[in-house]
Amino acid sequence: MKTYIINYQSIFDGRCANALGQVLFEIAPRLSGSYRLYYGYVDRSYGSNVYGLPKIVRLMMRVSNRLSKTFRIPYYILRTLQEALCDYFYAGILKNETEDYILVTTMYSPRAVKVARTNNKRTILIAGNHNDNLYYDCVRKEKMRLELNYSDVFDSSFRISYYRRMLDNLESVVVFSSIVAKYFPNTLNKTILSLPYSLNNYSTIARSYSQKEKFVIGYIGHTTLLKGIHLLGEAVAQSSYKDKIKIIICGNVDDRILPLVNKYNLDISYLGFIKREDKNDFFNFLHLLVVPSLYDAGPTTALEAAECELPVIISSGCGVSELFDDHKIDCVYTTRDVTELRQRIENAVTNYPRVLNIAKKHRNMVLQLSNNMSSLENYIKDLMENCN
Repeated sequence: MKTYIINYQSIFDGRCANALGQVLFEIAPRLSGSYRLYYGYVDRSYGSNVYGLPKIVRLMMRVSNRLSKTFRIPYYILRTLQEALCDYFYAGILKNETEDYILVTTMYSPRAVKVARTNNKRTILIAGNHNDNLYYDCVRKEKMRLELNYSDVFDSSFRISYYRRMLDNLESVVVFSSIVAKYFPNTLNKTILSLPYSLNNYSTIARSYSQKEKFVIGYIGHTTLLKGIHLLGEAVAQSSYKDKIKIIICGNVDDRILPLVNKYNLDISYLGFIKREDKNDFFNFLHLLVVPSLYDAGPTTALEAAECELPVIISSGCGVSELFDDHKIDCVYTTRDVTELRQRIENAVTNYPRVLNIAKKHRNMVLQLSNNMSSLENYIKDLMENCN
């Protein structure tokens, strides 16, 4: 029996920018039996079981990128169309498969999943995100609250219908957090695995903070509404320490969200996209990382910061927030609760030696997470063995 593992992400120089894609890439050489691990693109050969999409599919994706720029097609439509193109290719492979197989997907693939279910094959989603229905609902509510009138990837009826078609044909879902699991329908078989984490071997520095200097808070990620950057701005603006705080934002900037942050006239610097090799230096420049996402299945940025022994404040809507629950009063706040976020930030400013000691414990926690790589690996191995 074959196992098909399909992915939308790309591999460059042996690395995948997507955390789940990277973990799958690392465990692939240790899998035995008949399997195929597909990515949207691979820059060279990585063994007989790792595949990229054919050149014609990649060409069509490049053409769609060019058309998107020319005709200003919204990114969320482009992304969904490109995923649909990958899905169409994967579905074609499965239609022509004569052997028995299992389909494991990490992407939105309604066509491939439907082909598999029509032929009575097992279909499993390894979820790198929350249930998208949750994103759809919470982003729409937040836009109503803020009186925003635009569509993006998270509240697109076009994209959510595409996602729901896949969900209708799924048999099982694999997640890495009980927080994420509870938002998937109970009609699915749910498996919660220990979170796998690929260490970056980041260095640490001896941190300190003096009231005479600026307290530097970092944010890393896209500045979309779902990521909650506007809530960070609001929390700092409400703080009595706002004049002592500097915010540094890394990531692609959404011009529709910036006015929600800039209206408070805070000390903010926008660095734009940051390369992976520069992350360690970025984290070591900060006093604190804030992850204000409304909801997020991860994010791994919180773990990367913790690996650098950088204090972290994270929303309870994030899947990895449960790893910081041992110091919840210092590190975790209720999602979308600006008052709690402000209190956590002020606590970090006034009790920095305390939060530094907590950060040391969280670094040790993250170092142990690398041992969890085997949880997903063993799950896939068991899946392959038990179905043979």
